[in-house]
Amino acid sequence: MMKLRFIIIFTFFAMCGISLHAELSVVKDSSDNYASTIFTFNETQHNEFWKKFSNNPNRALLNENGDLNGDGRPSFAINSFTGFPEVAWSRFDINKYEIVYSFYSGAEWSNYEFLTNDNIDDFDPFIVVSEDGTVKIAWWSNELIPQVYYKIKKYTSNWSLVLQISDPLEKSKYPSIAPYQNLSYVAYETIDSSNNKSIVAEIIDDNDPIPHVSSKTTIGTSTFPNNTMPTVHAMNQHVWVDWIYDENYLAWSEKIGDQWTQQRYEPYSSSEDIPRARLYIKIKVLNNQ
Repeated sequence: MMKLRFIIIFTFFAMCGISLHAELSVVKDSSDNYASTIFTFNETQHNEFWKKFSNNPNRALLNENGDLNGDGRPSFAINSFTGFPEVAWSRFDINKYEIVYSFYSGAEWSNYEFLTNDNIDDFDPFIVVSEDGTVKIAWWSNELIPQVYYKIKKYTSNWSLVLQISDPLEKSKYPSIAPYQNLSYVAYETIDSSNNKSIVAEIIDDNDPIPHVSSKTTIGTSTFPNNTMPTVHAMNQHVWVDWIYDENYLAWSEKIGDQWTQQRYEPYSSSEDIPRARLYIKIKVLNNQ
């Protein structure tokens, strides 16, 4: 297995007043071999994710004209099977947004591949790679009733068919994924016909030729009017989901056995404080508090 390295540089520089553009690149060593992945962006420029940050010739930049094209923020993961990054993002294509995918081969970025090709805007892909090299991506589609979709690509295989994993009668957005014990845990937010917002956790079985949802549970609620950022985590035999509950608290629920716990709360003071609150939740989960 190759040594994995990646670097993310973001809010600290913006808070210190240092002007940044944004960039997703791989860094090569003096022998032109892959060394690390670096993602930099200016937290104050929310729509700029693709502008070049450095003229370093040892960096291989992905999607240099993405901001000019109006592309969305990338989601990336390091493939532990190959040691290289894999990336998905929402690309503006003529008059709509489509989900595209690219990977680093060890020498260069691949040409981006369209994972969707419809007449509906597709947004906010979330990509992970399991230990066996299977690439898993979820996103939401801005239909009349927005829906969440999912597809995978097993190592050396083709992409699976697109799987709709949300309830067609509920507005569903903002998925995240965590692989765990040969399964995929997916969390996303829903809004029902009465405008009540909930957080849903699903287990997807990827072991069959066609992935399917094996379990679906509504694990909590939220009164937050914007993106609740539901994020599922799997670490050290623990699986949990945290999300924004309101303007003062994050909420979280852990899966213990076959059940999800009642949602608990962690205060936060501002959007910049959310990573700290998520870290506190992580500490509580891993220490069984």
